[in-house]
Amino acid sequence: MQLLRGSAPDMARLLLPALAALYLLLLAAVAVADDGATLLEIKKSFRNGDSALHDWSGDGASPGYCSWRGVLCDNVTFAVAALDLKSNGLSGQIPDEIGDCSFLQTLDLSSNILEGDIPFSISKLKHLENLILKNNQLVGVIPSTLSQLPNLKILDLAQNKLSGEIPNLIYWNEVLQYL
Repeated sequence: MQLLRGSAPDMARLLLPALAALYLLLLAAVAVADDGATLLEIKKSFRNGDSALHDWSGDGASPGYCSWRGVLCDNVTFAVAALDLKSNGLSGQIPDEIGDCSFLQTLDLSSNILEGDIPFSISKLKHLENLILKNNQLVGVIPSTLSQLPNLKILDLAQNKLSGEIPNLIYWNEVLQYL
């Protein structure tokens, strides 16, 4: 009996990290399960999504969507890590559903015909490192909520019709390298 009591702290030290890792994997799996469906919703929101993103088809089950044009996934979790949809002739507004790609690190929608405001939902992308929306027809102010992106390194909004000033809080981002 003494052996069991003496080894309990040792077992706890071994089990806690393993349980924490398992919990994180389960969270990632739940988030990833929706990525394919989210991508299909994003496609629908563009005026010409059916033609520009014609290979985005099916039920969105993973990992099939990882082979779609402009989609880059994590090799282990199949979470969407990057959307590189530059120069696809996409028109319409940037959909709010973009904010539902929880593990997105790069979003490049540059050189399209996108209009409207930058959606506030982008501020939900806590892993986002690169936000490239240059050379579109975006209007409105730059959302101050972009300052809530702790990992943002590149923010390129050039050649749009944005108004107002760059929110001061963005300058507090210590990892931002390009603005």
